[in-house]
Amino acid sequence: MTYLKYTHQQLQHKSIARLKQIYCEVGCTVEVLDKRCKDAWMNAIAEYQAIRVETVIDATPDEQAIAQAELDQYIADQAEAIAPQLTTVEINCYHYEVYALKQLVAYIAYDYDEFVTQPWVVMVNGEEIFRDTTIARCQRFIEWQHKVKSEVVSRKSEVEKCPEDKVGTSQIEDASKLPPTSDFRFLTSSVDGTLNPQSETEVPEVPTILEISFYDQEAFVGDELVASISYDHGNYQNLYWRVMINGQEIFRDISPARCHSYIKQQYQQGKLPLQEQLEPEEPWATGNEIMAEIFTECENYGFEMLDDGIYQNDVKLGEVGCTDGRWWVVRAAQDSQRIPCNSAADAVQLLSESAADEYLGYRLLEHLSPREWRSHLSGAAQGQKLVTA
Repeated sequence: MTYLKYTHQQLQHKSIARLKQIYCEVGCTVEVLDKRCKDAWMNAIAEYQAIRVETVIDATPDEQAIAQAELDQYIADQAEAIAPQLTTVEINCYHYEVYALKQLVAYIAYDYDEFVTQPWVVMVNGEEIFRDTTIARCQRFIEWQHKVKSEVVSRKSEVEKCPEDKVGTSQIEDASKLPPTSDFRFLTSSVDGTLNPQSETEVPEVPTILEISFYDQEAFVGDELVASISYDHGNYQNLYWRVMINGQEIFRDISPARCHSYIKQQYQQGKLPLQEQLEPEEPWATGNEIMAEIFTECENYGFEMLDDGIYQNDVKLGEVGCTDGRWWVVRAAQDSQRIPCNSAADAVQLLSESAADEYLGYRLLEHLSPREWRSHLSGAAQGQKLVTA
């Protein structure tokens, strides 16, 4: 640090030769106006020392500010690592969820019971752990509990990482006096073969709630169903809404929002039973595939497929189609009555038999060939089967 090395009184007692020597020692850069005058040398040295002191004084606060900012940032990073900042998400005006990053740590719900002086309730895993008069007080309680829980976990992890010979007796005693993590009921985890397994290092995203109807909702993670929420019409008590997994009820509460938060928290902690997934249905054929299949079958019989149906010699025989994977045929003479079929081949075959019946109906029986007789009889038998069915 640069400081005043020579005072004015000290310089006054120096000779010109000594002043020139001091001028060189301090590295003075101020020009001496009259090198023959002692006062000129004194003024140059004093002015240079004043400039150096002013420069140091101006630079020092900047360095201190930078150092202080770095320290504050380090403290903030450590605090964030130990206890992440909590975020409150409003689900509706009577229900709020509190997150640490993407971990749902608690939710605040309104108690609809009459004559309650503390209607706001803090809940974790479907259990009430605190209640107060306002949302703000419930939020402060969650923040305090979360901070304490994070400090406990941090201190325990530090003790566990250190070798026993390097851990002081006082540290072990302090750690043994800490309350168990389960007492706080925050961020607990339990995994077995029948539950949704979760990673110990990474917290999964909360399930997404899809509303099927007013009385039914479903919770999904990606494309997988994890739970269902439904309204119990036969329940005349207060707990109308229930959480269902594999057709069995696992939880019940007074509102769907509470059931949603329960599912989210149980899933993130790996406590939610595993929902059996339905077998994927075979994909239905596209419109182009259906038209191509009908066209191929019509070519086998020499029929013509137009936009409004299937024709033979400019005479409409009927229509063939597929709806939701089910084939059907409509004969022109049956007034839009759909007949179910197993495939496009069966549908076109029915139209061909209908065309043959119409053709044979105009000919005398004695003029029919053996092949026409067989076709006529098979058509009658098929018609009898359809009537019987």
